[in-house]
Amino acid sequence: MKLFLPFLFCLYNCFLLGQTAKYPVTGIPVERYGKILENPWAGGLNAPQFFPIDLNGDGINDLFVFDRGSNKVLTFLNDGSHSDTAFHYAPEYEHIFPAMTQWAVLSDYNHDGIPDIFTYQPGGVTPQGQTVPSGIMVYKGSRVLGNLHYDVVSYCLNYTNNGFTVSILPNGLGLPAIIDVNGDGQMDILSFGVYGTTVDYFENTTAQLGLSPDSLKFTQSTSCWGNFYVSNSTLGVSLNISCKGGTGQDGGLPGAGRHTGAALSALRYGDDSIVDVILSGAHVDFMSLLKNTGSSAYANIGWVDTLWPQCNVAVQMPYFPGVHQLDAENNGSQDLLVAPLFSASSEDVKNVMLYRYASGDSCYYEYSGNDSFLVSSMLDFGTDSKAVFFDYNGDGLMDIVVGNYYYYNSVVLGTSQLALYQNVGTATQPRYQQITNDFAGLSQYSAAGEVLGYNPAFGDLDGDGKPDLLVGDANGDLFFFKNEGGQVASFPSMTISNYDSINVGGNAAPFIYDVNGDSLPDLIIGRMDGGLSYYRNYGTRTSPRFSVDSVNASFGGVNVTSSTTTIGNSQPFIMRDSMGNMLLFVGSDQGTVFEYLMDTTKLRSGAFTLLDTNFLNYNAGARVTMQACNLNGDGKLEYLTGNALGGLQMFSDSLWDPGNILAVHDLGPAMEISVYPNPANQQFTCVLKGGSWKNVQVEIYDMLGQRVPAKYAVLAERIVFSSADISTGIYLLSITSGAETFKAKVVVQH
Repeated sequence: MKLFLPFLFCLYNCFLLGQTAKYPVTGIPVERYGKILENPWAGGLNAPQFFPIDLNGDGINDLFVFDRGSNKVLTFLNDGSHSDTAFHYAPEYEHIFPAMTQWAVLSDYNHDGIPDIFTYQPGGVTPQGQTVPSGIMVYKGSRVLGNLHYDVVSYCLNYTNNGFTVSILPNGLGLPAIIDVNGDGQMDILSFGVYGTTVDYFENTTAQLGLSPDSLKFTQSTSCWGNFYVSNSTLGVSLNISCKGGTGQDGGLPGAGRHTGAALSALRYGDDSIVDVILSGAHVDFMSLLKNTGSSAYANIGWVDTLWPQCNVAVQMPYFPGVHQLDAENNGSQDLLVAPLFSASSEDVKNVMLYRYASGDSCYYEYSGNDSFLVSSMLDFGTDSKAVFFDYNGDGLMDIVVGNYYYYNSVVLGTSQLALYQNVGTATQPRYQQITNDFAGLSQYSAAGEVLGYNPAFGDLDGDGKPDLLVGDANGDLFFFKNEGGQVASFPSMTISNYDSINVGGNAAPFIYDVNGDSLPDLIIGRMDGGLSYYRNYGTRTSPRFSVDSVNASFGGVNVTSSTTTIGNSQPFIMRDSMGNMLLFVGSDQGTVFEYLMDTTKLRSGAFTLLDTNFLNYNAGARVTMQACNLNGDGKLEYLTGNALGGLQMFSDSLWDPGNILAVHDLGPAMEISVYPNPANQQFTCVLKGGSWKNVQVEIYDMLGQRVPAKYAVLAERIVFSSADISTGIYLLSITSGAETFKAKVVVQH
């Protein structure tokens, strides 16, 4: 024990460093094309869904964005100005919202003035142990001490059919429409059902049954709302039909070939009060307006604008565009935003078209000419951003190089490139300026669409004192570019196209670092399957050699896949902390960064100690990458992340932007978690300062990520744990209270 305890407390201090809050940084200026970007560090958008919501309670509608490309929420505050630049990234509100997948619709179903959330639920077991089928999940919004708060009110919306309770199952690829269809003040549901050719109308009968406004009671009024069906992948619309069986499913309709996915956007289009529909679908780049010439009580689609709006500039956006209604310019009118509903093979930069409401115009909406609403205010590099720090001009200031999977291209699959942003600030005040979007001319190797997914890494591989460029690609190969420059790096041409015949199978993400201390740079390469490959350099300082026969493909026992997929997309980064410990950070497809304590005796085999599965305490988006350095000379680190949406985010151990502290769950003055005693022996207590625990869910994990059973009692303001039966070691606590999740580490010492 005497030998173990010093090591234990050394590790504990290291873990305390890892527990330091990571604050989002939004205020570092970035200039692109001579213009300072309004929201450079918002993280990008690929398949965004937009809804108005008052985030801060000032009476002005702000902006909620859910991006399907990464199942991620982004929040923006509205400054009230009359322009399309009124929205400013405000990450401090993102933690309010629950985890969601596929789609999200905000709609105030109980009329309390706070939008509620309807979202796709894939089916499974609830926290209460109930098994539910896939369907629509609902969170009710409220305000607690002035702050937005969300609670689950239904894990699966149902309706009654012939005496049976049936899940309302929308087509998972598209979006249902949540809108008052019949004018009774209740939010109904229009959706393509399982068969996907006709529209199910689920009427909200809460008011008719005399139930509380918080209730959600539905009946299926018809499966042929509007008397039309949609067939085949071209979204052909046939009018004046009726379903067999009245309100039954739409099987058996003549010629109704099923499509792969469709989305409805229901709105009151024009001057009447009747609900109309804008239709889109998978594999098409246009939208159709279906005009309802019936009534609120009986819908009938009378005519179709197949290339909406033919009277203005028709939508053309590959593929699967969707439309969202909100006041985009604070002028009191409901505008329309058109964006992809699916991120695969879709436009990924010019991907949000703004159609302004045109009062008095028979067309009602006119294209503004803005095809990148909000996106143009961000750093966005298409699909998948792979960002690294690199001092390319040798001035001691860290510049940023960003690779990507591709920029969408309608001619070929896409074009991968490297972008270079130079730090033109000072040692204490960083400021970035775009130098080029095609650093080293790497687009030439991707122009034919054969080489995609550039993961850049820099390091002196040939011993000439200058950092070279190594690029991994989606096929798992590596490409070497020798630095032919002086103080300013230059990579005029590819030196080796298949570096040392290395291939890791898919999504090669290299990192160059001397891990074994022999003064030779080694290679640690992330892979699509979530593991890491370690290639030891057994050459010389000027002639590196990496053997494909002696690689450790299970480096550190790292695996960053989740339990539901074999895709991990690991992205490694290594550094030493202030105590000299070598730390390995691994970005993942899950959107979190894993942290490991490296052991140099286990480089060839064995597992490193897992310190954290969410180092940033933040979901930075699928396929997250992370690198760290000190940008402002205060001795604390900044963390640069890329993600599947193609944007960048910045975090820091120090507080740059005081307005962003609400994004850090465990440091807010009103909601702080405290664990004592720590280290613990027989028991320890968790206290939530400034609040009370409610609907508590507790999970405890050891350093290998294994869940540990524990005994505990929940009181009003504290949770008391028994640690008598827990082995000596270091453990991660994850405590969910309402919509908040708190994390802490505790040392158990017997």
